[in-house]
Amino acid sequence: MNDAVAELILGSAEEEAVLISGSTKDSVRRKVSDVDDLVGPSFARAKPSSSTDALDKDAEKRLGYNRKVYSRMRAYGELLLSNKDSKTARAAAADFELQW
Repeated sequence: MNDAVAELILGSAEEEAVLISGSTKDSVRRKVSDVDDLVGPSFARAKPSSSTDALDKDAEKRLGYNRKVYSRMRAYGELLLSNKDSKTARAAAADFELQW
């Protein structure tokens, strides 16, 4: 897994979430942090118990990336759904999926 590519993907998603939700970058990041704090224990329980060889380290790295993606997508979805009627929220979510 390439860390630079992973960060590029996550950064692109954040930029689109800011643009489409109309929120500030700080409020988007705060929402992501709140969601990450909420789901963190679930991902911690799924963590491999031993990471002594390269395979285990790679699995742990993927789990960390999965957590970042999940936390962000859940937070962005919550932002898009807040303070909007269902039709507008669906349109915003579809726009996000297309732009990202």
